[in-house]
Parts: sequence; C-alpha cells; structure tokens
Amino acid sequence: MHTYLLENRTYLQPWEPLRDDGFFNLDAVTQRLRLMEHKAANGEASHVLMRDSDEHRG
Repeated sequence: MHTYLLENRTYLQPWEPLRDDGFFNLDAVTQRLRLMEHKAANGEASHVLMRDSDEHRG
C-alpha cells in the first residue's frame, strides 16, 4: 500500500484531497491500515483494497 501511494501520488493528485507529506510516510500508512482492520473487525466499516498483481506489494 505504501509503495502504491508513493508511485501514484502525482497521478492521483487531481482526484485526491490535498495531502501533506506526512500522509505518505510508512508509519501513517500503517496506522491507517490498522485502523481499517480494527473497524472491519468490529463491524464498523467494510474496506475494499484491490491490486492487479504481486508487484504492487508494499
């Protein structure tokens, strides 16, 4: 996920809200993923993450 965000930051910028550099650091990404996992486990949210191949792991 971290690699995906970094590789696509410029391309996705027109469709994304303004984000400071801290949004893209590994600790921030990890924290958001843990929160997503917690909310899903508690039935508070359902998140869908898609990838097209193993090359996008990060």
